[in-house]
Amino acid sequence: MRRLPWYIAATGVVAMLAGTTLAQPVNDDCDGASPVDCNTVTFGTTIDATIDDTFTGCDTEITSPGVWYSLVGTGGDVTVDTCGGGTTYDTKLHAFVGPCASASCITGNDDSADCTDFKSKITFATDLGVTYLILVSGFGGDTGDFELNVVCGAVFDDCNDNGVPDEDDIDNGTSSDCNDNGIPDECENDYTTYSFPVDLPIPDQGSVSDTQNIGDSGEIGDVNVGVTITHTFLGDLTIDVNHEGITVRLWDRQCGSNDDMDVIFDDIGDPVICGTPTVGTFEPVEPLAAFNGGDLFGDWTITVADNAELDLGTLNAWALIIGTPRVVCCQGTLISSDTIPHGGIDAREEHEFCDTSNLTGLSSFEFTFDDSSTVNEDCWVISETGGATPPVVVTVDQLGNNQVRVNLDRPITAGQWTTFGYVGRNRSLVDIGFLPGDVDQSGVATSFDITALIDCIDEQVQCADYQADTDRSGLVTGNDITRLIDILQSPDCDPFPWLNYELPPQPNP
Repeated sequence: MRRLPWYIAATGVVAMLAGTTLAQPVNDDCDGASPVDCNTVTFGTTIDATIDDTFTGCDTEITSPGVWYSLVGTGGDVTVDTCGGGTTYDTKLHAFVGPCASASCITGNDDSADCTDFKSKITFATDLGVTYLILVSGFGGDTGDFELNVVCGAVFDDCNDNGVPDEDDIDNGTSSDCNDNGIPDECENDYTTYSFPVDLPIPDQGSVSDTQNIGDSGEIGDVNVGVTITHTFLGDLTIDVNHEGITVRLWDRQCGSNDDMDVIFDDIGDPVICGTPTVGTFEPVEPLAAFNGGDLFGDWTITVADNAELDLGTLNAWALIIGTPRVVCCQGTLISSDTIPHGGIDAREEHEFCDTSNLTGLSSFEFTFDDSSTVNEDCWVISETGGATPPVVVTVDQLGNNQVRVNLDRPITAGQWTTFGYVGRNRSLVDIGFLPGDVDQSGVATSFDITALIDCIDEQVQCADYQADTDRSGLVTGNDITRLIDILQSPDCDPFPWLNYELPPQPNP
């Protein structure tokens, strides 16, 4: 057999190799990204991959072949690294968001301080349900095998960014939640609406402005602006609002030939949806957050400009919806209940023992705090042992000297314990048991209370008015003994006998 000349043989080998396509990773291209899940480890390779030179990296450029993975956001932070022992080369990592054709780089890393041997680590925030793209590549043309570790942080509401779930902040007393909506008070705004009906013509190819002075003062936490306009071509208009030298554009010639608008501009509103009329809560062209942190006091000016000829309109009305940070409530520590100890009759209330629907005790109570300035009606939760609908706190009066008076919508119920739960930092509980005739405050109404009352009248023992002035005359006299006997023995006007009636067990002894 004749041998082929060496150069012919060599040429054939080269031709054979040239016609062979090397196997590329299945996720070499962005469109073929392999899905990965939270809290998993995936092994892969960039050997025989191609360089993704159509993508622009951030924090570090893309300089080597890479492969792609996709991850669905959880609403929390995600950490991705190649720090594990399964990584054999100098890696880079990048995270992108958006479709492959227009993906935007979020972050990138080369040589993380948390890894050894020139490996990489990135952390980025995610939105729930949004798909993110992860590119694993290398430095300076390097390729190799890698171990991809994906860790998703715990997802919870943390409005004050202290790393603790809001519900835990509230439960452990770090934050108050006066309105019981699950959001710490320091993260909320109290909103006031200032409405301005104006009916100002918008001149063709001109502008109209209206200035309103807000006399209230307070830190701005959020601003929304309501605008009602009649106009036959919204695409002619620009709308600006100005306060203290800051101008924010709300509207910039959107919606073309559509007529009229009744819109609230809110930074968290939807993108504008045009209509005739255009109605809804929409995001402004520029963020109204530019006003946050300033004082709402002073002049606010809205300007509507018509930038084209032919169409006319009217600025009918506008409004400022301004949120000021909530005054954090319920931070005082409850020191004492100053109104009434357990049991007894109070002389300051007109008791209606003859009305079975109104077996009354006190409806106002006084408490002392170390600091009463943040104590208000939202700080209290009232319950009664009888199981009926309890009274509700309607107002809290500041009395000075860190004392407050808590006013209920009805008096507490006779023969039951009423619990005042203070929901601030210390969650102190005060139980008030009201029992008609229980002069000695033993928890039981007996004939011994008559003896106790005589002792009070004779000043053999010290009694408060609510114990001794049973007929509510304002004086402690022998008539109180007669009234006490009536109460205990249940004359016709009383709904049931109080003699030997005993308060149920105290709920929070």
